[in-house]
Amino acid sequence: MSIKNLPADYLLAAQQGDIDKVKTCLALGVDINTCDRQGKTAITLASLYQQYACVQALIDAGADINKQDHT
Repeated sequence: MSIKNLPADYLLAAQQGDIDKVKTCLALGVDINTCDRQGKTAITLASLYQQYACVQALIDAGADINKQDHT
């Protein structure tokens, strides 16, 4: 995990339901509401991929549940 790729690593971790990696990325300073090129946030990706424990962890950490993507 490099600082340069941290936002992408964070979004992938959320998509895969890797809560520990999500928390590590957040601890390293990733914006909890960062998004990909389509505007999908970590909480959106976790939800789309049915990673509900990760969704809950992101809600608990303060993710914006009302942020909309670009699609």
